[in-house]
Amino acid sequence: MKPGRDLDAVIAERIFGRSAIYYKCTHALFCACPILPRYSTRMGDAWLVVNKLKESAGWGLHSLSSCCPHNTETHVSFCHDFTWAYGEGLTPSHAICNAALKATDVMGGT
Repeated sequence: MKPGRDLDAVIAERIFGRSAIYYKCTHALFCACPILPRYSTRMGDAWLVVNKLKESAGWGLHSLSSCCPHNTETHVSFCHDFTWAYGEGLTPSHAICNAALKATDVMGGT
């Protein structure tokens, strides 16, 4: 998936078990509704995904790399009991989200 709000909503549902509708606020200013984190575009929010996979399912971040200066993709791998989930993306946060979704596919969803 491309980075952005659609991918963020999928991450909220599949990794954190929260309905994306939970984050859709229709109120005016000064609303106390929760805001959907930008998992796929902000590295700080992507680390929440890494931590959640580790805490809830034992998936550890194994690698996070861009292999070549001319290669614009970032590669990520998670490992759990000799099982691997790989993802790539335009940025590290995007790659983390893609790999996390593959890890949930291996687990049969969360």
